[in-house]
Amino acid sequence: MITLSAADRRKAKACLAKNGKITFAVKKHSTTRLPALLDNGKLID
Repeated sequence: MITLSAADRRKAKACLAKNGKITFAVKKHSTTRLPALLDNGKLID
């Protein structure tokens, strides 16, 4: 499941209007780094 912030939803809507599609890139994370990720996908630094 992908959850977007309001700003990201606006960007996605603009891409859809401009290109006719939305593309998502998913970064690869090693298992040792997973505890550093929050549920919303933001990193804890």
